[in-house]
Amino acid sequence: MIKKSKLTVCTYFATVFFESMSANIPTILILPYSYNIFNNETDRIMKRLKKANIFFTDYKSAAKFINSNWNNIDSWWNNKKTQTEKNNFTKNYSKENSGLIADIQKLIDNIKNEKSS
Repeated sequence: MIKKSKLTVCTYFATVFFESMSANIPTILILPYSYNIFNNETDRIMKRLKKANIFFTDYKSAAKFINSNWNNIDSWWNNKKTQTEKNNFTKNYSKENSGLIADIQKLIDNIKNEKSS
């Protein structure tokens, strides 16, 4: 469904946000922001996402942005500034694992081996 969406709106700093950003799908994150929940590096990156209109601290400003840009979502998302900040975020927080299935299988096999020992 996300790949078919014009815009993904996330309200949790969680998997859907990370996956959408990694897949380069237009995405925004809305969450009440407390400056003491992130470490300094993450705080700096979140401030940059905010300047790029990817991260919003309140629903009204997010709604205003969406309404103003609805007909130009792709232009905003593909803008150099937006892509730079998205890429900076994903480089630091979203690692693609092409061997994920094999890694999960190894974990399962290890658990099975531990139980049978």
